[in-house]
Amino acid sequence: MDTRDRIKELLDQVSSLKEVRAIGQTGAMNSVPKAGESDIDIFVLGDKIPDYEERKAIYDKSAALFQECDMNVCEGGDWGTGDVFIIDGVETMLMYFRIDETLKYVDEILAGNHLDSIKGFYPVGRCATLKNINVIYDESGVFAALKEKLAIYPDQLKEKMIDFHMERTLDEEDFGRAVSRKDVLFYHQVLEVAIDHYLQALYAANGTFFPSRKRTKKYLDSFSLKPANCYERLLDVIRLGSNPEEIERSYHEWCKLVDDLQSLIKEA
Repeated sequence: MDTRDRIKELLDQVSSLKEVRAIGQTGAMNSVPKAGESDIDIFVLGDKIPDYEERKAIYDKSAALFQECDMNVCEGGDWGTGDVFIIDGVETMLMYFRIDETLKYVDEILAGNHLDSIKGFYPVGRCATLKNINVIYDESGVFAALKEKLAIYPDQLKEKMIDFHMERTLDEEDFGRAVSRKDVLFYHQVLEVAIDHYLQALYAANGTFFPSRKRTKKYLDSFSLKPANCYERLLDVIRLGSNPEEIERSYHEWCKLVDDLQSLIKEA
């Protein structure tokens, strides 16, 4: 039995829990990451979250499928109730969420009530995940409903995301201090925050839920609304900012990138 078959059999068992209504996997379905290189995330949605004893009973029946199981690694919040398995050396995390809470949270995001990242978690990234999730089991049709809801990026969210994040791309006070002092590390701290806001605005302008920094070049290459040579210019800003004597030039290029995006948004 290969790794995919082991995961499938485990999820078949999980789907038998009376509270579970849907199971979906993020990322690629037709390949398994090498041990230690990546992990596998599984979303499990239900009317309520099966309690510890219910889940453990199912896992105990399936013990031959995995080498380790660590339950309740997280309990509620952005990552739900999480149980982590090691299956053929690959970390596989099952994240349990309530359907009603998930639907409410998605509606709040689409209404523009969660615009900023929280400790590295992007609310709009959750929309990106659910929009593209690979459905394994969907008795209730909740994943189908979410995919339909997320098929179009709402204008209301687009406007709020752009306004919120573009306002935060140029912290003139902090940038000014970093540039005048030629303070490379402080400059990069300020620039890192600014780039994050810039990318979130850029993705929103292109009607795309911002998932994370992963595969940024691939996304930017696909966007129709972007400054010319956007990705290459971002790299130049970062490269120049690593040299104290080039920080001022880096900041100048950064300001041009921000202005170019702002102009494109106004023209769109």
